[in-house]
This record gives sequence, structure tokens and C-alpha cells, in this order.
Amino acid sequence: MDAGKKILLDLFTGSLRFAVPVYQRRYSWGETQCRQLWSDIVTAGRHPERTHFTGSVVWMQEGGIGPDGVSRCLLIDGQQRLTSVTLLLIALAEYARERPENLRFSADMLIDRGYLVDKYATGEGRYKLTLSSDDREVLHSMCDHVVAPDRPNQANIDSRLEANLDLFRSLVAAIDDVNTVWDCNALKSCPSPWTRDATNRNWYSSR
Repeated sequence: MDAGKKILLDLFTGSLRFAVPVYQRRYSWGETQCRQLWSDIVTAGRHPERTHFTGSVVWMQEGGIGPDGVSRCLLIDGQQRLTSVTLLLIALAEYARERPENLRFSADMLIDRGYLVDKYATGEGRYKLTLSSDDREVLHSMCDHVVAPDRPNQANIDSRLEANLDLFRSLVAAIDDVNTVWDCNALKSCPSPWTRDATNRNWYSSR
């Protein structure tokens, strides 16, 4: 068993690629949960003396690092949180592209650091997070649209992804200083307890 605390955005960098197993439920967070996540992140950004735990993330690595340099992992617990953070990152990238003035981050930064996709990769190894069912193509399309805004989105009005992305867009646009969301004391310093069982036997949360 390998368990510990990890900075939230570290899960979106490097070689890790998360895929939601087909037996798990679809992404289902509603407005209440997304607003709570937003509130937690903003509070952490405005109060650097506090530490905020975003919840447990549990995954199982499928073999070692492949020839493409990617480490594929089954996401056992944490789909709702990681998907919602992905939607928030998309909203931040869109905002930064439209209003780059006085920001401490940019759309190119989010893309170049690989938080959403590896722009040099192809296939599913390109995406940091792959959902199951119909949500897979919708989220991938959203991420591709950030990299290439002229590429059309594959919209699905029945998906919670669309509704929650719109919610995060409105929250990002309304906050007095969007840098608060990006500050090192918010997204970049929210430790997330994570647990990875290298033996593939027992799974449990570290909270």
C-alpha cells in the first residue's frame, strides 16, 4: 500500500493518466457540490494560513509506464472531484484567453503544463482524465476545444459536464480577483489525501 498527501494539481501533471472504470456511475455532481468545491478553493486562496483537504483520490496503476511514457491508472475513487476540477481548469483557461490582463496564469500555461491534455500525444494517452459512457467524448471534446478554440465542442445538453462547466464559467467571471483561484494557496496547495494499492488487492480511502 502506498498512501500519502499530494498537491491537487500534481495529479494533473507528469505521466499519470486516469480512466474511470466502466462499472462506475457517470459524473453526477450537481450545482451544490460544485459551488462547495468553488467556495473551498476560494477560501483557501484568501486565507493562506489554512490548509484545505479536497478529499481522497484512489487509483490502481495498470502495469508500468508504457512506451509512450504514460502511466495508465484506473480511478477507483475521486471521479467527481477530479472531473469538477478539470471543468474549473477549462473555465480558467477560457477566461484567461479572453481576458489576459493582470492575470498570474494564462491559457497557454495551463496547456503547456499539461493540466488538461498532452498536446504532443495522440489517442486516449493525450487526455489526463477519461470518463466512461457518453461523458468520455464530451469531456475530451471540451479539453480539445481549449487547445484549439476553432475546434467544435461535442455538446450534450443532458450531461452534467455541460451544466457544471457553465456554472464554473459564471463563477470565474463574477469573482473580484480570479487570481485568488489560481494562487499557490488555492488550487496549487490543496493537499489531497491519496491512496494507491500497488498489490491490486485492498482499496480504502485515507480519510
